[in-house]
Amino acid sequence: MSYFSVPGLIADADISANQFESVKMGTATDMKISKFAANTDSFLGVLQNKPSADGEPAEVAYIGVCKARLGGTVTRGDQIEPAADGEMVSATEITDGGAATVHVVGVALQSGVDQDVVLVLLNGNQGNHS
Repeated sequence: MSYFSVPGLIADADISANQFESVKMGTATDMKISKFAANTDSFLGVLQNKPSADGEPAEVAYIGVCKARLGGTVTRGDQIEPAADGEMVSATEITDGGAATVHVVGVALQSGVDQDVVLVLLNGNQGNHS
């Protein structure tokens, strides 16, 4: 795997169960990250380690090849987006400005099903669902 990570990030709680899932910036303190909680969360990257307490270092891949947990069936080559729980899903309906708008953050390099951990290529496209 070869990815860029954001230096100096720390967890805002025990997020060890969220390894290989999407994370966002926390709201209370600079440089703290938290797990995804809604489709509208602003994607920062994919957590690669298992911080088990508030203040522990968090390794977050934001561009390049990394591991990600799937939230459904994904086929290699599919564009992917984070679901509300932070797992990656296939971005099959891309529209402009409608309710089905998705936020593509990368491409699946391997096929898999719900809860599989696969390699993905993150494109560095941060932001939120709109």
